[in-house]
Amino acid sequence: MSDDDLERLKASLDRANTEYRDRDRRLGVWRTLAAVNTYFNRVGVPPEHLLPIKEIMGALLDADKGIKSPITEPAERTELPEPAKREDGRRSRPRRIPLMDGHHLATGAVVVSLFGDAGVKIADAARKVASAMGLTHTELINFRKELSAGRTDELFVEHYHQLLKHLRDTAKVGEMTPAKVAAKALQDLKRALHHRV
Repeated sequence: MSDDDLERLKASLDRANTEYRDRDRRLGVWRTLAAVNTYFNRVGVPPEHLLPIKEIMGALLDADKGIKSPITEPAERTELPEPAKREDGRRSRPRRIPLMDGHHLATGAVVVSLFGDAGVKIADAARKVASAMGLTHTELINFRKELSAGRTDELFVEHYHQLLKHLRDTAKVGEMTPAKVAAKALQDLKRALHHRV
């Protein structure tokens, strides 16, 4: 691996990110995968190890043509947790949320918790974060409850706990105050959400 290879990758990723952010998200994702694939080829990764990347790239191009690909076809989910009992005695099924939406919701829940660590009331923190996300504070509070009760995808629960631990550790080592960690996390979330529009 040379510095030139890495610089070419960074330049390709910058162009792909611009495409993703400003024009065509699907094409931006495709260009990101193409840049990574090209980089791996240059540094000697065997072509057979790159077949999954190429398959996803092909599925994205197929989708543009209206062709369904088995690799991106939704699967039946049978591993959802047992329905949780609500206060009224009925059972509620976990919501099925697209991965990136759930990722952002879990991140929003982390930011609410961080503002709570900084002394902000949870309801006030939820209002502030939800407003930045284009949600009602009730939606965000309810998602936090779903996370706590395990009534959502385990990937979102895991993301919530890992990110919260990482950011709390950042505050503990004194690099930033809890309030600054929360403010930076909110700024990062806003930036991520802006890139999705």
